[in-house]
Amino acid sequence: MEENQINELVHSFITYDYNNLSINTEELDDGKFFSIATIEKNLGKQIFTPNFEAEFKLIKAISHPEIKKI
Repeated sequence: MEENQINELVHSFITYDYNNLSINTEELDDGKFFSIATIEKNLGKQIFTPNFEAEFKLIKAISHPEIKKI
């Protein structure tokens, strides 16, 4: 492994109900929920990591029709 290489583990989840979700602060220092529209608006603007953006495109390609049409 190169000295300057950054490793990242990405876990992305899709939900249709934000009301009953919370972040377990004992396991995560930081976490956020983004709407599909917010993600789409910020792709390519260095808001998200390249790994997340690649995973998002894959999820969108195979996911529920409501997500595909956005």
